[in-house]
Amino acid sequence: DTNPETWYYDWDEAIPFTGVFDGDGHTIANLRIVGQGYLGLFCCLEVGAEVRNLGVLNASVTGSRRAIGALVGYSGGSSITCCYSTGKVSGTDTSVGGLVGYTRGGSVTCCWSKAEVTGASFSVGGLVGESWGAVTDCYSTGAVGGTGTWVGGLVGGNYGPVTRCYST
Repeated sequence: DTNPETWYYDWDEAIPFTGVFDGDGHTIANLRIVGQGYLGLFCCLEVGAEVRNLGVLNASVTGSRRAIGALVGYSGGSSITCCYSTGKVSGTDTSVGGLVGYTRGGSVTCCWSKAEVTGASFSVGGLVGESWGAVTDCYSTGAVGGTGTWVGGLVGGNYGPVTRCYST
């Protein structure tokens, strides 16, 4: 799509995804989202939801509140597997990540991000902004910058296990 639409929304308008989404190796290209918080292709995932085998290419996601990511803004104990992102993700509040903004439990497995990530507060990461779940077999290679604390190449603020992962 040469003229992608920009979506504007916030948590008050968000409906959490509760099912299983298998992208079957497909990609979403040129995603554009501007809003406040809980922004991503999936703004929020409920406990037990699954997203797998999906790529988000050339994303541009910009938010002024917490939980900003190209694929998922907020993951509440869900499973994100074999997903990836490229493009730019930025936010002026907490929990900004190249793939996922904030995980509250659950897992991020076999995922990667080459997105450029910038944040103006704490918990800014190349793959996950703030993680309270498991991050396994993942990597990030995009530039990451932030003006607050807990800025990391892979995960910004981390409170869960990170296993077999790297960032360049």
